[in-house]
Amino acid sequence: MKEHLEDYLSSYRLIIHNYQTLPMLIIVVLLMLINWSLESFKWKMMIKKVEEISFFKSIEAVCSGITVSFFTPNRVGEFAGRVFFLGTADRIKAALIAVIGSFGQTIITVVFGGISLIIYCHEILKLDFFLFIGIAVITTATMLLLILFYFNTPLLTLFSSRIKWLKRFHRYTEVFTYYSKKDLLRIFVLCLLRYIIFSTQYFLLFMIADIQMSYLEGFMMISMVFFTVTIVPTIALTEIGVRSASATYFIGMLSMNHFGILFASFTLWFINLVIPSVFGAIFVFNFRLFRT
Repeated sequence: MKEHLEDYLSSYRLIIHNYQTLPMLIIVVLLMLINWSLESFKWKMMIKKVEEISFFKSIEAVCSGITVSFFTPNRVGEFAGRVFFLGTADRIKAALIAVIGSFGQTIITVVFGGISLIIYCHEILKLDFFLFIGIAVITTATMLLLILFYFNTPLLTLFSSRIKWLKRFHRYTEVFTYYSKKDLLRIFVLCLLRYIIFSTQYFLLFMIADIQMSYLEGFMMISMVFFTVTIVPTIALTEIGVRSASATYFIGMLSMNHFGILFASFTLWFINLVIPSVFGAIFVFNFRLFRT
């Protein structure tokens, strides 16, 4: 066991210190900065419905959210990490606004994961025709319903006002009416851009690890990995295990380079989550737990 660990660490150092792969590794890090900048811009744009904040304050909130989310299932603590940076806005409304943004990102993951699942079942598993049709219909219907629901979130406000025991929460659920379909489309596009960015990061890390595959093959399997991580309950500390296991299974169908797959999974997790959470730990001291 110790020998295997030493071999992995030795191989990892060789890849990291390889000057030929250094430019791609730098690109992956730069894409992380763009990724979280887009998320910060999205948060600033969404939260202005209840409070105006600067772009830098939005970055602080997003990074702090990553830090807090490290210890909560499926990173739900990210909402709390953000709302405690607000000075005047109602925190429950702000949390619901964060849910809208997170839901948009989840739908993107489910849509690409669903499309990849259909292709995977047909091309790789080669399922029985009727079983394949059943899975394809259910998956497609789920994707369409989620998209339809997302672009009609204002109906949640109407729904809550019609149910007696939910009426008391109407002043909070009214946030769902703050965003027009145009606003929701802007948020959706930002979520899509983020998805493309971290998929590209993953693909570049596979290239660095000398895993040979076409972009379409890689994108399909990467989508399956992200889809699996989304539906399996985890915390950020254990997410790397789920991601590595699912990546080894799906990407392993394209390459036997299991170390390279583990390298890409760990490095992506470290760059996209650990590094921002370190900065977030600094910003956490600016939390406004109590207000005057």
